[in-house]
Formats: sequence, structure tokens, C-alpha cells
Amino acid sequence: MGGEEEVIADELIDIDKVEGRVKASSIRKIGEIVDKHPEEALSIIRNWLYQEA
Repeated sequence: MGGEEEVIADELIDIDKVEGRVKASSIRKIGEIVDKHPEEALSIIRNWLYQEA
């Protein structure tokens, strides 16, 4: 594995309305979890939305 691949895995992404920065690899990992467990992910998001209301 080259150093360039490591840099890409740890690149930072600016996300609107989120304080700070998030590692791109963290975003990818969350996406994988959502793909593997869509019903649970949907339930969590719904709970967050209801808490905000």
C-alpha cells in the first residue's frame, strides 16, 4: 500500500451545518453500516428527528 492511499483514506470533508471536520473514512464506514442494517439506521434517524420536534 502506498502513502497516497493512506492520505486519501484520511482526507477531511467539510459538511454544512456540522461543526468541525469529519474523516472521509468515517463517513464511508457509516455508509457501510447503514447498507448492512437499513432498518436499524432508519429507526435511529427517526428517533433523532422526533427528539428535535
